[in-house]
Amino acid sequence: MLINFEHRLPDGYVPHDLVNAKALLGSSGTVKSESILIQHEVGVQLKKMFEAAYKDGITCKYRINSAYRTMEKQWQMWNNKLAQDPHYGDDPYSNPVGVMPGNASEHVAGLAVDLASTDFPQEDAAFGQTPEGVWLYNNAYRFGFILRYPADKTHITGVKNEPWHFRYVGVSLATKIHASGLCMEEYFAG
Repeated sequence: MLINFEHRLPDGYVPHDLVNAKALLGSSGTVKSESILIQHEVGVQLKKMFEAAYKDGITCKYRINSAYRTMEKQWQMWNNKLAQDPHYGDDPYSNPVGVMPGNASEHVAGLAVDLASTDFPQEDAAFGQTPEGVWLYNNAYRFGFILRYPADKTHITGVKNEPWHFRYVGVSLATKIHASGLCMEEYFAG
């Protein structure tokens, strides 16, 4: 499902199969917080992806900085941005945002993960240039993930470049989207 400013989640949406990310990942990856929850299938695929990266020579561990957020938490983050700037999000296609409204966030759906690594733990555009970021960009689709907010698509997504934000869509769709070079909005519009 496409989730963005125009395609929002129903109020009160909660994913049905959330599990503790740390418990599911085991030693294949790390988490920023012990309480991070993730949809079960997303976590299973992340674990496979992290293990494949290690086999391909990525020696540091990937780290989940964020995954599922409650709608209330996401609205709180959005409202904090509005308190700092009342025009935040007025025209995201000209001035992309870094935080989505509560019902427009993939994190609320439990389908998005913000990834970093033990060598590069922060969410920063430079992550995309690290070996871990490059590996994800080139391989995440094999495990059902797409880079959701690329630098050259901010005018289409309305979201700033986030080379750490990966969205689970399933292997088949991720493979098609990756091969097309399109972002989700473009892919579904075509």
